[in-house]
Amino acid sequence: MASAFDGNRASGRELVRCDVTGAQLERDADTMRLAANDHVNPARIGAPSIAKTREDNSVRALDKHSKADRVYKTLLHRICKGEYRFGQQLSALAISREFDVSRQPVMAAIMRLEAEGFMSVRPQVSCNIATPSAKQIIDFFELFAVSEGLLARLAIERASPNDIPLLEAAERKIRAVPVIGTLPLSYGTFAQRFHAALHDLAEAPELKQRVESLWGLADFYINTCHADIDQSDIEQEHEERRLIVEAISSRDYSVEEMMRQHVRRKLYRTGPGKIWSD
Repeated sequence: MASAFDGNRASGRELVRCDVTGAQLERDADTMRLAANDHVNPARIGAPSIAKTREDNSVRALDKHSKADRVYKTLLHRICKGEYRFGQQLSALAISREFDVSRQPVMAAIMRLEAEGFMSVRPQVSCNIATPSAKQIIDFFELFAVSEGLLARLAIERASPNDIPLLEAAERKIRAVPVIGTLPLSYGTFAQRFHAALHDLAEAPELKQRVESLWGLADFYINTCHADIDQSDIEQEHEERRLIVEAISSRDYSVEEMMRQHVRRKLYRTGPGKIWSD
């Protein structure tokens, strides 16, 4: 007659599994009893540390996040500089090799760029730079113009005379940027600094943050077009900024419409309706 022991021996793998589990449970029980009697931290005598496990998981999550963030920031910088064409396909595999990371943080970065309007993703098919229509471009700059106009009006209502010199200095710096043939990236940098100085005068931090979040898409649309820049257009922009500063200084409420028109003029660099067709 076969005993229970014989049955277990016939399935040796299950017997080993039970023995190991039982031994582990027994060791854990002994460890916790010893810890309770001697007031010793179980982690110091070999028991598993939940805190340590959580710490390791947090480190891994942070590492994964930092890798995705690094890929995201680099791709965003390239996109906003106009290094890619509208609709250009990007290889997640090539990007992972370039950054020496797995595909997971690359896709996390790409999905974030898609959510922000810079890329278009077709799962299991392709990842492409976004291709905006003329209508999308026009609508975007209208939103941008209205928002900037509101901040200009608030600057009139809230700025003190002592704040105006900072705006004047920002206007002089962008005027000093040389523009020959193509628009240098430094021009866009100083233009953003001018608008940031004006936003500070408005004393509306939440609105400022939302409006400045539009800068990336504006750069993407403008720089990806690689439109030829006429010197007279740049001179007109300089004059508009000078008049905006004067209007804020004199508390002229027409500055709201002046700023709207100033932002709308950026459409000439993208040429919606000329470059794209709906």
